[in-house]
Amino acid sequence: LESDPTFLEGDKIIVPYGDIEKEGVVIRGSIDNNGYDIIQSGETLEQFLKRRAKFAEDVGADALGAIGPYFYHPDIIGLVRHFKELKDSVEIPVLVYNNPGRMGYNITPSYFEKLVDEAGVDGIKDTSKNIAQLQSLVRLFGERLDIIII
Repeated sequence: LESDPTFLEGDKIIVPYGDIEKEGVVIRGSIDNNGYDIIQSGETLEQFLKRRAKFAEDVGADALGAIGPYFYHPDIIGLVRHFKELKDSVEIPVLVYNNPGRMGYNITPSYFEKLVDEAGVDGIKDTSKNIAQLQSLVRLFGERLDIIII
């Protein structure tokens, strides 16, 4: 990334759930166009996730961060389908948000490689706190993709 990313978590803004128009007023005022603004979504239902992705693109975000499904634990085929449909719905970069504590499973470097190769994702925000995994992500993808470690 060219600058420190700013995460704008639309699903954490206090507005009536799913009222993307009201979120838009708040988020549009937060995008500064001076940094790398990422709208992060905790949506897992594809109809809402695609709507939020399009919204992120429309308000001028530089990227969308998206978590994998967390009500069920998909296999790699399900994860690829989930992120490919999302990636195909927008022109802005899509970052995988790996949050094992919330999702109940971990997106390993080998799973992430499949998401890059088959779904076309553009990077990862990893909160696994697994040092060996983080080192692998940087070693394997650090030259060509955005990797954000939190």
